Amino acid sequence: MPFLSSQAIFFSTADKVRLEADIYPTRHPWCVLAHGKKYDKNSWQALATEMQGWGWTALAPNFRGYGQSELGDGSRYDQDILASISFARSEHARPIVLLGASMGGEAVLAALAESDLPVDAVILLSPAGGTEYLPRLAGKVSCGLLLFSENEAYADPARVIAGHSPFPILVRRWPGNLHAHHLLDDPDLGPEVRSAIGDFLVHQVGLKNAAR
Repeated sequence: MPFLSSQAIFFSTADKVRLEADIYPTRHPWCVLAHGKKYDKNSWQALATEMQGWGWTALAPNFRGYGQSELGDGSRYDQDILASISFARSEHARPIVLLGASMGGEAVLAALAESDLPVDAVILLSPAGGTEYLPRLAGKVSCGLLLFSENEAYADPARVIAGHSPFPILVRRWPGNLHAHHLLDDPDLGPEVRSAIGDFLVHQVGLKNAAR
């Protein structure tokens, strides 16, 4: 089926910060894409377009202070994730998956620790931290996927998450030290990483929700 190109949208957080985002629309399954510290929503363009081919709508917000997103309290990226989830729910998204890279992965875990409503799955790409939130995540996530390089700077948090996640989590490790977006976009390893994400969305999350 033909896909609509990405559309620029705006929505607001609970603490009144106006966020800029791109939406790549297709069907009701949604994946929120949370970028890393040195990146922005544009870093997801290739993956988001590929997700459309898998039947998934992608929502790629700019965190506060990035692009045309307002600054607000510049440290509350968790609020941006919660606002993205709320926007997805307002559009009748089902299921909802959160994919966070580096700083975005840490923000995803922080947001879920605050949320009263669970999401269907999380994908953590080289999370830059967030292990302190693990005890508060029981019942918040149905399943997860963790992706990282064995010798990258943030391998230690990833190993803690792999060993102490309170929800079922698949773990994929690659040799080397590529971190987050660098791992995703690498010409050699990137196709494997994207394939792992696609398989998880379509065959793990998608099948579970089809059975409901």
